Amino acid sequence: MVFFASVAQPFRAASAQQNPNAPQNFIKVTGPVIALTHARVIDGTGAAARADQTLVIRDGSIAAVGDAAAVTPPAGATVVDLTGRSVMPGLVMMHEHL
Repeated sequence: MVFFASVAQPFRAASAQQNPNAPQNFIKVTGPVIALTHARVIDGTGAAARADQTLVIRDGSIAAVGDAAAVTPPAGATVVDLTGRSVMPGLVMMHEHL
């Protein structure tokens, strides 16, 4: 049994690196401050979508959301222009079999 465990360990590590659902596979932009500009925001509450919004993400949390004309990306932020695109809450584990 010890032999099996020692042989299985490399396979477990390899499968973790190849996990198609790993968060790193879905993150395209990283940095301490990210500004998503000119996005259409769907907040998931059932309210109407809001056009031309800027979202400021600081250390992985949303720090500000508002009209692009009113919310200015902070100095040094990584700015991503999302004109013509939408931002909405992440849909996580929407269909899982445990």
